[in-house]
Amino acid sequence: MSEADREARGPRRSLPATVLFMALLLGLLVWRMGVLGPPEVSPPEDLMVPVPVVSSTRAPREGYLSPPFDARTLKGRRVELEELRGSPVFMNFWAPWCGPCRAEMEAIGRLADESPGDVHVLAIAVDSREEDVQRFVQKNGVSFPVIYDDDGSLGARFEIAGLPTTIILDPRGFVVKRIVGARAWDHPDFSAWVAKLASTDGG
Repeated sequence: MSEADREARGPRRSLPATVLFMALLLGLLVWRMGVLGPPEVSPPEDLMVPVPVVSSTRAPREGYLSPPFDARTLKGRRVELEELRGSPVFMNFWAPWCGPCRAEMEAIGRLADESPGDVHVLAIAVDSREEDVQRFVQKNGVSFPVIYDDDGSLGARFEIAGLPTTIILDPRGFVVKRIVGARAWDHPDFSAWVAKLASTDGG
């Protein structure tokens, strides 16, 4: 091969090294997506319970009184948010097509099983077909209440823009946490924080 031909073809690259690098990068991305970090809450001893109120105006934001709703679960049970006053409420807005939502659902199930009996855990399916929600619930053995937001009114009322979004209410009905993204809701720090929240009367 002439020198002119070698210059035209350019420098030779090490294909195996490039493939190996891309494989490692892909593996790192998959690992990061598969590992859920603890919820964005401080250690229990650093939290203020009850959380200071910003306003008694109803708004789906931290420090505000939560908007009310009256809905039914997939099993036909009526859930009226106002009737849950006196206990913390954990509301997770999700969809069966949402990968991060599916990833955290098992942790939410453990949270529901292990939390004090007066903590209400609700999953609210939005932007989905009811048959897809039913199929996911049955396939994965979801035992805590699941509400299907058929007309999108709940998602709009709580200003849901990304999934999953989790909203936590204190016993008074005020929003104390609003977190977007998948989390390890069964993390010991979060479980302890929820138990502490449940032990207060919000006064």
